[in-house]
Amino acid sequence: MASIWDVGTAVEILKRLYPQGIKDIWYARDPVASLFKEWTGFGGEGKFLVWRFAPGGGGSADFAVAQGNQAAAAYKRPFITRKKDYGVGTISREMLLASQGDSNALATAFDQAVSAARYSIARSLAHSTLSDGTGRRAQATSTTTTTVITVDASQTSRFEIGMVVQACDATGVTLRVGSAEILEVHPFVTATTTELVTTANWDTLITAFVITDWLIRAGDFNAVAFGISTWVPDVAPTTTDVTGVDRSVYPTRLAGIRYTATETLVSESVINAAAVGSSLGTMDKADIAILNPLDFAALENQTTAKVVIYLPIPSDPNIVVNKVMLTTPVGSLGCISAPMQARGRIHLLDTSSWERWSLGEMPALFENQGNRSVFFPQPNADAYEIRLGGYFNNVCTDPGANMVILKSGGWS
Repeated sequence: MASIWDVGTAVEILKRLYPQGIKDIWYARDPVASLFKEWTGFGGEGKFLVWRFAPGGGGSADFAVAQGNQAAAAYKRPFITRKKDYGVGTISREMLLASQGDSNALATAFDQAVSAARYSIARSLAHSTLSDGTGRRAQATSTTTTTVITVDASQTSRFEIGMVVQACDATGVTLRVGSAEILEVHPFVTATTTELVTTANWDTLITAFVITDWLIRAGDFNAVAFGISTWVPDVAPTTTDVTGVDRSVYPTRLAGIRYTATETLVSESVINAAAVGSSLGTMDKADIAILNPLDFAALENQTTAKVVIYLPIPSDPNIVVNKVMLTTPVGSLGCISAPMQARGRIHLLDTSSWERWSLGEMPALFENQGNRSVFFPQPNADAYEIRLGGYFNNVCTDPGANMVILKSGGWS
């Protein structure tokens, strides 16, 4: 084996440790992202995404009238720029040097650092796939004047011990001053709440922090990649939004379809919503429904005559996704569970309309150009960092072919 500092050594170890590539842990936690078409040539300052929402063609049973009815096609062109996401792991210089000459020991040391980085970025990317691009993770549901606050228990997976968080107001406009490190996570202290514990009173660490404020991972405020909820928001746009265009002129075609569920059964909500989507003429087919695990459990428990299939994801046949199949007006729909999905929200997607644009592979192992290795010396420690990350965004080529189903409190 070559020197531990060589990029070739790192590549060799990566192939040995992760034969399916470093994306597999992301796709295992976020099977939705594995279904997105990937384009890795996203260079320049950005790229226009072009939607045609009025065909412009003339039509009539009378030829002359059909000619006269022609009009200019109407387009919306959001300009898509790249977003960034990183995962960082640390390995001590002593461990690196002690491993030199022992391929197994070196692989173990390397895996410890890379696994930490992979875990961090995988969870972040899983959240961004479903989010709205604001970085918001959960709202505080209890008083902020103690070291303990509560959040919706269905959003527990969005937080980790050691995560540093900031907060913004309930409208998502104002970023509060200050931050707090999460020291403890107590999931499901009640049927609906999870506790987050920090070092001091929350409203001391984060100025003016109040109940209903949103928690955000530090550095993420309005900086993360667009997700499904960007392109198919819970509320129809009324003016120019984060996409940079006014989608209110035709919200169902330009911002997806919204359906407020009143049904008791999850399957009935999905089927009825699909019927509405089909009747609007923009949703011809859908193949995936994304549910929070608690809503997915309700579907499983409520559905007596169901078809369950187990399909490998495209990137790794060893990662299998459980799908409950429903026959709907827009085709056979595979219902899947996604921990980062909000409870009471189901996305019905035509996956052929979703793409991930990136500048190179995403995520990628960064190379230190200074020493031609994958190790970056820490300035204040006898250690090195291994960095994963990349530059990308998620886009929807046809928002009107997709839908969000909403039910307060979810299904039970």
